[in-house]
Formats: sequence, structure tokens, C-alpha cells
Amino acid sequence: MARKNSNIVKYRKPFHINIGIVVFAIIFIYICFYVFSYLSRRQIGIYEVEQGTIAENNTYQALALREETVYYSDYAGTIDYYKNDGSKVACGDLIYSVDETGEIAEQMAAAGSDQMDLNSSYFQNLKSCVEQYTQSYDSSNFYQVYNFKDQVDSLITEAVNQSTLSEVSEYVNSNSGSFHRAYSAQSGVITYYTDGYEDVTIDTFSPDLIQPLDYSKTTLKNNSEVTSGDAAYKLVTGENWNLIFMISPDTKDKLAEESVVEIRFPKDGTSCWVNFEIRQIGSDYYMLLSLNNHMIRFLDDRYVEVELLLDEQSGLKIPCTAIVSNDFYLVPKEYFSKGGDSNEWGVYMQNPETKEISFVETEIYNKTDDTYYISKSLFHPGTILQKPDSTETMVLSETAKLKGVYNINKGYAVFKRIEILYQNEEYAIIKTGTSYGLSLYDHIALEGNAINENELINNTR
Repeated sequence: MARKNSNIVKYRKPFHINIGIVVFAIIFIYICFYVFSYLSRRQIGIYEVEQGTIAENNTYQALALREETVYYSDYAGTIDYYKNDGSKVACGDLIYSVDETGEIAEQMAAAGSDQMDLNSSYFQNLKSCVEQYTQSYDSSNFYQVYNFKDQVDSLITEAVNQSTLSEVSEYVNSNSGSFHRAYSAQSGVITYYTDGYEDVTIDTFSPDLIQPLDYSKTTLKNNSEVTSGDAAYKLVTGENWNLIFMISPDTKDKLAEESVVEIRFPKDGTSCWVNFEIRQIGSDYYMLLSLNNHMIRFLDDRYVEVELLLDEQSGLKIPCTAIVSNDFYLVPKEYFSKGGDSNEWGVYMQNPETKEISFVETEIYNKTDDTYYISKSLFHPGTILQKPDSTETMVLSETAKLKGVYNINKGYAVFKRIEILYQNEEYAIIKTGTSYGLSLYDHIALEGNAINENELINNTR
């Protein structure tokens, strides 16, 4: 058997660089480095300056007091009403009837189930109700739909009851001893609820009524049966009414020299000017508004939300987080001149050792009649300035604070002073057209305390 050759050498394949793998590795390393750099470096938020308005929140829940009289039934039995809630009634109008036996009520129910001819005045009232609703409809105030439904239901109920009562008049006359009609004793606006506040006046109210924990009201019109002495209906006999609510000492001081104030009702967005007075009870202050209109719109509300339109400021709107306060050197106006290669404003600085004079451009951040504000970052404490065309000098020492924000339109932080007109917890309204200040649509740092003046803004979000 032939012996195998032991001198065989294995062939080594030549090494070839896969350019695709190299390119992929470079791209992968670059992406990893970029992601790491992005995640590790500080993010600076941007806010674009916009026009805005801020109104001080002066919304209160007010106790509503009216001239109210509750009328009670003298009889027990089935009750039927003939006036819809919120309608105006005249003295002598039929309000309701009470059937002691219930027989006439059955006759009226039977008559009401048949086809009937309604008086044209009822159709006119219904038409007016629909027209009023369609003209004042606002999709943002959906509660109007429920008010409209209640008004239509009341009008139909009133029309049906009046019509059926006429149809069974002969049966009523023959049973007049058990059927009783109740007529209005005076004119007014009718409503069908009681809550025990009917006798409260501006002279007898107590602070615990302003924000009660157990307020409740009783609806009367849902009752089909009454007993003698039960409340049947209520009349509001005057258009004048009052709203009472507690205010803070600051609000009291703000209104000390006033006798009228503008208010707004958030329920429907209407506003008006009203007379008021402020009373002190114990250590608290209460505002009493006197109104002579709008009463019928809030007839069913014992507590009405009302807003005092006191402070409403318009201007440039910025977040409070952007506001910073910096120190600046105060330099007399006569120490400034134009010079340097760009012919910009600046000051002449003296070298304390060589006494050489050099011109330093400096941005002016604010000015008064005789003083300019310049940045402290450009000069060391004790720097000597020399007045132009004079040997007179001064040492930088006096400082003052300015409120402002950092404008980053140019890619680095530039301080811009602001004049705050109004400020709440989140936003501030600043004056427009301020010298050395902001303009509409400027970009500012959202977190003013997170950066320094002249810092480069490499990344924003």
C-alpha cells in the first residue's frame, strides 16, 4: 500500500477586507456616539414669545337673595298647575287647582288623552319660545337645551291643563264643593321650588349660608298630591336682587375707592356693571352686589357663580420659569462713546499697571436719564473707567438688579430686560416696546436659571 505524502501544505486563502462591513461599523459607531452625546448634554427648552392676556381669578359662588313669597295650599287632594315655571303672572291669574276626591282629575286626564283644539295664544307662546332658543343657541352652553326642554314641557302642560279644564267645566260646576281653584294674590314671576332661604335678606344673612354643606331644595311641581298647608308655588315679586360672597382683604382694599364693579356670569357669559357695598362680619369681608336685571335667568339658582372683572392685563406673555434677575454695573452716561472697529457704544478702560487706555464695546441693558446698565461679566470688580476726552476716572462698584429673560435668537444667550405688568403662578404679562427688551415671536430660554449669559445654545427642544 502506497504511503501518503506527508509534505502536503494547506492553502491559505488571501485576506480580503469587506468594505461593506467597515462602512457599517463606522456608521454604527457614529450613531452610538451621536446618541450618547445627545442624551448626555444639557437640553435647553425654547419658548416663543406671544401676545396674551391674563385676568386675575376672581370667581366666587354667591348667595342669591330675592323678594320671594311662598304660597300654601288650603286643601288636600290632587293638584294641577296652569302656569309654567319662570313665567310672569298677573294678580288674579289661575295658578293651580286642587281636587279633593280625584274624580275631576280623572275626567281631566281622560279629556287630555283625546284630540283637542288649543287656543292660538298657546301656539304663539310656543313659537316665541322656539325662536328665542334658536336665536340664542350656543353649542358651548349645552345646558340651554335642557332649559328649552323644560320650557316647552311647561308650556304644553299649561295649555293642556287649561284646555281640559274648559272641557270638563260642567262636571266641575256640579262638583264645585270638592274642586278648588287658586289664583295669584299679586303679580310676579312664578317658580316651583322652596329651600328655606325665602325670608333671608341682606340684613339677616349669616356667613354659614354663603357656603353651606347641606343645602337642598324641594321641587313642588313634581307633586301630584298635596295636603293642607303644603307649599304650592312661589312668587318672586321684584326684579331687584342681591348677590353676596366673601372676599379677601386684598380685594377689599383694591375696591376701597369704588362703588360700582363689572361682573361676568360664567353660566352664560353675560357681563354688566353693578353697584356694591362691602361689609365686615367678624374678621371677614363680604361683598353685596345690587342688581336690577338678569334675575329671571337665574330664578332657579340659589347659588350663582360670578366673576369680578378687576385685573386684566394684555401684552407679551412669557412663562415665569424663564424670568431671571441679574446684577449690572451702573455707569454715568457721560462715560459712554462710540468707538472701535464697528463704531458701537462702549467705554474706555484704564489698565491699572500701565495706565494704557483701551476701548471696550459693551451692550446697554437699560438706561435712565443719566445712568446706563452694563454687564458685570465684561469687567472685574474695581475696574477703572475713564471719561472720553477727559482725565476723569471712576471705579466700577455700584450695581443694581434687572429682571429679564435670555433671548436665544442668535444661538447664544442674550439677556433682555422685562417690565412685568401682571404675573400669576405660571405666566407673566410684560410690557411691549420696552427699550432693550423683547419683541413678539422672539425665542427665549424656557428655564432661565439653567443657562448663563453668552452661553452657546447647541441644542434646543
